Amino acid sequence: MIRRLAIPLPGQIAGVQIMVNDVAAALLAVRPGQINFQVPWATATGQGPVSQPVADGQGGPSSPLSETTDPIRVYLGNQEAQVLFSGLSPQFPGVWRINVRVPERASVSGQFPLFITSKNVTSTAVTVWIEK
Repeated sequence: MIRRLAIPLPGQIAGVQIMVNDVAAALLAVRPGQINFQVPWATATGQGPVSQPVADGQGGPSSPLSETTDPIRVYLGNQEAQVLFSGLSPQFPGVWRINVRVPERASVSGQFPLFITSKNVTSTAVTVWIEK
């Protein structure tokens, strides 16, 4: 059975509630042996502040979009990609969406580490495959 996720996400499912630093977390799923939840905005770090703050369990607004207010940089290996958008995804609560343009260089093909920097903090790199 497929169930559509209700937005805003509930703070309690089947009598289960998760508290993070005394703040109720929005729940995605509760099943035996596993609980999926969204860390409350008040306790999260992630992307930092956004232009249109949202309540816990809500997706970002679709118009205008909720963009990060701190500048970020995205790198593919040692080449910087152009950031087209960085902010909250309207469709998915708790998702930080980043749209980038891959550098137009012949050398950008194959596997590359992708990482993000913001305010002198660098993310853990993930490996991506780019084919031209």
